[in-house]
Amino acid sequence: KVTFGATVPTGFEFTAVQEIREKINAYDCETAQGKVFFTSNFEALPKIHQLRSVDKLFLVIKRLENYVYDETKEVELAKYPELAKSLPWQQVEEFWKLNRPHCKKLNRFQKEKLKERMRIRKTKLSESGKPENAEDQMNFKNRIESLEQSSEIRFRVTGNRVGKKQSVTSQEADYCFGGHVQDATGWKVDLSFYNVEVLLDLGVDSLMVALSLTLFSLHHRNISHFGRTTLRSTIAYNMLRLCAPQPGDIVVDPMCGSGSIPLEGAMQWKDCFHVAGDNCKPAVSRTTGNVLSNDNCPVEVIRWDATRLPWKSGSIDVCVTDLPFGRRMGSQTDNRILYPRFLFEVARVAKLGVTRTCILTYDRRSALKAISQLSKFWSLKRTVCVNIGGLRAAVYLLNRTNHVYDQDFIFEEKRNKYV
Repeated sequence: KVTFGATVPTGFEFTAVQEIREKINAYDCETAQGKVFFTSNFEALPKIHQLRSVDKLFLVIKRLENYVYDETKEVELAKYPELAKSLPWQQVEEFWKLNRPHCKKLNRFQKEKLKERMRIRKTKLSESGKPENAEDQMNFKNRIESLEQSSEIRFRVTGNRVGKKQSVTSQEADYCFGGHVQDATGWKVDLSFYNVEVLLDLGVDSLMVALSLTLFSLHHRNISHFGRTTLRSTIAYNMLRLCAPQPGDIVVDPMCGSGSIPLEGAMQWKDCFHVAGDNCKPAVSRTTGNVLSNDNCPVEVIRWDATRLPWKSGSIDVCVTDLPFGRRMGSQTDNRILYPRFLFEVARVAKLGVTRTCILTYDRRSALKAISQLSKFWSLKRTVCVNIGGLRAAVYLLNRTNHVYDQDFIFEEKRNKYV
């Protein structure tokens, strides 16, 4: 029985706890800002790697609550040798071997670094006239395979400091603690092509040492064709989970972008019918490419106008979408017109008293104004504040009311009432 941890999109900690309790025999679940901690056994490791709501996974080696940082940097760094020697590194290495099949591949940053290092190496050899050794003669693909299949431990320490209360910076802590870890374990240091990552978290009033179980974030899954504002797959899963799709439901994303939401839904809720659409032709092409790259995932991709959907009235069950923020895409002036028109059109195609709609936006003022103007069609059930790349965005969960849609209503004639 060990303590695992996971980083989650800030604001969705409660959905991560729900998923962990459903899929894993875990207990003692607790949350912090952007993190979830839970206790389980080694046999649950394969299931832990199948979690969809988390970004990164780690094994907690030691966690010190109510930790007091010394005001002097030298005194604080002097505590690290004793800390490194007191940790059970032999057990950590055994657990790393158990976790090794789940994180063999290099991440894309390591691959780019390897390609650049090979290019510089060949340039120096050609200029000096020295002969190439066996490692230099290997091509890029073979070098990646040799690094991924190597059983030799190559480690680095990655620090993260929360706030500026601590007397040491994350770089100083990395350098000092990493040297003492090497003295205690004898592991080889490799800052670029590492297969063991030790995490040193310097909290406001806590200190944690952990072993990373994933070499890259899990939110990169499913997407191979990226756009300017591609939504992370973990956020897409959490939004879908808020709507709780049921077998046989029609799940629609009217502004699909790169298709993160419909792809995640089709992989996790296979008993539903998933449809994606967008008004932008490149977005439709990106979504189609991502669908084909994921073993032709069962997602229907259509080009349409989100304010004039080609659906019969009262035909869809769930609507989940990422609205334009008004920063990289569109503007807040456009949002004041788009948001109410979009919600009014979704109210037409939604089933009375059944349809759940989940929207994500940074322009909270325009969204709340549109919801209040269309309150006879939509009731606001939940608001979740999330962090999207440093932006304070919000997720709104809406339920369709029993108010009947007026077929004779012409939006343009009553624009002043809703805009």
